[in-house]
Amino acid sequence: MVKTTVRALTIAIVVIAEASRVVAQAPPTLDDANAHLAAASRAMQQFDASRAPADLRPAIDELTAASNTQVFRRLSAGAFVTQRRTLVAAWAEVLKRIQQSYDPAYDPHSRANWLVWGLPVPEYVHDPQERAAVVAAIKANDEKAKRAGAWHDVMVVDVLAQAILRVVLSQLHKVAPDGAGDDFAALDAILRRAGLSDATRENIDGCTDPFSAPC
Repeated sequence: MVKTTVRALTIAIVVIAEASRVVAQAPPTLDDANAHLAAASRAMQQFDASRAPADLRPAIDELTAASNTQVFRRLSAGAFVTQRRTLVAAWAEVLKRIQQSYDPAYDPHSRANWLVWGLPVPEYVHDPQERAAVVAAIKANDEKAKRAGAWHDVMVVDVLAQAILRVVLSQLHKVAPDGAGDDFAALDAILRRAGLSDATRENIDGCTDPFSAPC
């Protein structure tokens, strides 16, 4: 009983201390947001060197931090518009890299890219020609699996980035000061200049277009 009480008190003290530390932290500033934007740019440079989709996750994390509405709430209308455009431009750079990472020749819905199941073990196939055909089919399957895996890795990062950006834009719309407006034309122009696909732009524009249903 005593051990349980001591343990409970210890946990309570730790929780209270952590909560106090968080509360005591100064709210994020515009300088903090811009530092996250700079870190995101460095992360994108790392991706440019590796071309590994997973290397875009740090950039997404930094841009998410740069999107903190506590920063935007304290900005004037003019500063809000400028910072939102800067933020969207950074997100567009991430999305552009994601879009360019897809294999344009690969269609995951094409039957030609579907895996073949139930192939026999080559060692159990006695006929030389049939065995060679099985080996070739296994090799083709391995190549299909490799391409499917590469496509999936890009798709996961793509869905994540677009989903977060949609939430960010929706939240920023809610905290925009009087005079900031939706700035739809300018934000859509940023996405267009980045060369994003129509599907991606339409998905994101739904959170900035005043005539669309809210995200």
